[in-house]
Amino acid sequence: MRMLLPVHLITIIISLVFIAQEAGASPTKPGCPEKCGNITIPYPFGMGKGCYLNRDFEITCNLSSNPPRPLLLQEVQLLQISEDSLRINDIARRSCFNNQSGVTDSLNVTYKLPHHFSYSHTRNKFIAIGCDIFAFIMEYNSTTYTTGCSSLCLNDKNISGGFPSSACSGISCCRNYLQTDITSFNLRIRSINMITPGWTYEPCSLAFIAERNFSIRKTFYL
Repeated sequence: MRMLLPVHLITIIISLVFIAQEAGASPTKPGCPEKCGNITIPYPFGMGKGCYLNRDFEITCNLSSNPPRPLLLQEVQLLQISEDSLRINDIARRSCFNNQSGVTDSLNVTYKLPHHFSYSHTRNKFIAIGCDIFAFIMEYNSTTYTTGCSSLCLNDKNISGGFPSSACSGISCCRNYLQTDITSFNLRIRSINMITPGWTYEPCSLAFIAERNFSIRKTFYL
């Protein structure tokens, strides 16, 4: 039976490192809001004019959520700020093959963070889920590979459901480590079999960066 990836893309947690003109995070500037929900916002981050170092460190507090949610760059959910790093929620990118057009959706996705931030290579890993795929990251505007991995299926028409990350070793799922901190890159997914693409029988695949302790325990509908 065919695997059907959920319509709603999975939410992942990523660790970012930041380099500020100040040496790490320090207490909130006097007269500025200290918290959004249960998250403390230390300088160089801040909420409101004059409370942050520059616009890259501006935090917006979404009061419509319960509890309120701090947003970085007005759209990225912020989970935690430590002395030199952030934990954020992000969305895994999906690539699907269209039998009618013969092309894929979101085959090449560009990630560009402000220059103060980068994806930590010591705290994150690269994961791909799918059949007959090679997923990889390339530096932005470069032909240099940063990391990548291949994922096959034992049965070309099935992906096993509910596998843990410890089993993510190339069958239905693969993982690899980042070699260096990266700020801007292209994430791509390619079919390994160029004659009969795997996307014709398993049309969707996922690839994303997630924290190293991220476990794949999501059940796929077979």
